Amino acid sequence: MARRPAQLVSLPSESSSPAERLPHLVVPTIGGRARAAVLLLHGGRVRGRSAVRSSDLPVLRVELLRRDIADRLAGEGIATWFLHFRERGWNGDGASAIADARWALDQIATVYALADKEIPIVVVGHSMGGRAAVHVASHPRAEAIVGLAPWLPDGEEVAGFAGKRLLIAHGTWDRATSANESMRYLERAAADGAITSFTAVARVGHAMLRQRRRWNDYVVEAATTARSGA
Repeated sequence: MARRPAQLVSLPSESSSPAERLPHLVVPTIGGRARAAVLLLHGGRVRGRSAVRSSDLPVLRVELLRRDIADRLAGEGIATWFLHFRERGWNGDGASAIADARWALDQIATVYALADKEIPIVVVGHSMGGRAAVHVASHPRAEAIVGLAPWLPDGEEVAGFAGKRLLIAHGTWDRATSANESMRYLERAAADGAITSFTAVARVGHAMLRQRRRWNDYVVEAATTARSGA
């Protein structure tokens, strides 16, 4: 199986204006054989309107995860997709990142609908990507949301989780995002009807580089328990 996937949408150069940019979606090689899909979302910054580049550290962290798990998931009939956001920052209301994540879910759903399949999608987000992920829980094809050291400040909106899974893993040494805030978010999501789970990753910070295999295994387990598509 080829490791280098095709590209559905090209990412414009950093010199392009925000209005001209498009999200960039990395397409897996498994194609129509998939019974489920994983959508990976990378992290970012509190603020930043500049274009995301493939060399950005938040992108590289999740690209490493993708490379580690894609073949394992393909063996289980699960396609791994990776979205690059248009902008580096959350920028207040996260409108751009949330719109990009919804766009990616729509693109994935459309690809499989053309093959007369409606497959479940597990949305996996690291840091800012985790924050974007919880905002697309209401998407009809989103079967589960997985937050890896997600950025979930108190007061973040909780909606659309009824009957869906929300799984969060957080390093105990994380100083960039808060495990306590993640746990409080889980409590509110459970009240919204989510099926929740929290995993503390001992002696690990934010970057997911220590105990890398544990992070990988966590995502693979979450994905392989997704319900099969039609």
